[in-house]
Amino acid sequence: MQSILVLIGGGDRDDVIMRTAHAAAVPLGARLEFLHVRVSASAAMRHDEHAQFVMGPSVKNVLEEFDTSASAFSQLASDHVLDFVKLLDEQRAGGAPITATYREVYDAEIEHLVEEAGKHDLVVIGRARQKQGLPQDTLERLIRECGRPLLIPTKVTPNSLTGAIMVCWNGSDNVCKTVRACEPLLARAQRLVFVSIGGLDDAAARERDQLSSMFAKRGVSAEVQNLRSHDRVPEALARAASELDASLVVMGAYGRWRLRELFLGSCTEDSLRCIERPILLMH
Repeated sequence: MQSILVLIGGGDRDDVIMRTAHAAAVPLGARLEFLHVRVSASAAMRHDEHAQFVMGPSVKNVLEEFDTSASAFSQLASDHVLDFVKLLDEQRAGGAPITATYREVYDAEIEHLVEEAGKHDLVVIGRARQKQGLPQDTLERLIRECGRPLLIPTKVTPNSLTGAIMVCWNGSDNVCKTVRACEPLLARAQRLVFVSIGGLDDAAARERDQLSSMFAKRGVSAEVQNLRSHDRVPEALARAASELDASLVVMGAYGRWRLRELFLGSCTEDSLRCIERPILLMH
């Protein structure tokens, strides 16, 4: 995991996003590529659920507002990255430097972002709703389509991501992919805990035990926990993460069919709402 793409919007979440990305880059010695998407007024209007219904002379005013906002977000994103890199240089104090670059692209469609994400080993993006003009389903589309693990920060800046790492284990293909793809980071954990809610079938338990043993042989303090809970799975995982004081939660994403999620809801989205820890996930 040597290349980390960090999506910067020019908003108040930029700092925690950049610091979380840096917390991942340090133990890996990875380079950071900060990327800002400048959204045109017309594109922002298409993506805004309220502006779509504006008609007549008001359209011009709305477009001007979006254009002004885009300029402001662009300048803020650039300033935030520059200030952050300067701060890193000041705090480095002789330590190994982290390579960082910054780019701005104009009106990148989600397909372009998916392609861009696929060129990197890890993608970092905020979990809150988009406010800078991108489509509201940007996060979900990236998770489902880019084929790379995504690191989703919480509201609080982490001191480290490699303290106690909690793996939400249910034996699914998605969580297996996440663990395998993020093995270099998980191998640097001080404590690695595979947490399962409810029962596991024999194959899932066997694979979990094999992974736990593999990390233990590499010097990681690895363990498994089988928890019983009357709560819904996301709430049970949130409580487990809190009790472990997890610095990072690792899980699979969007394992249900879309139609099933329509009726039963998405465990992934519920987890993003209720787990107040950085989450590393992959579809």
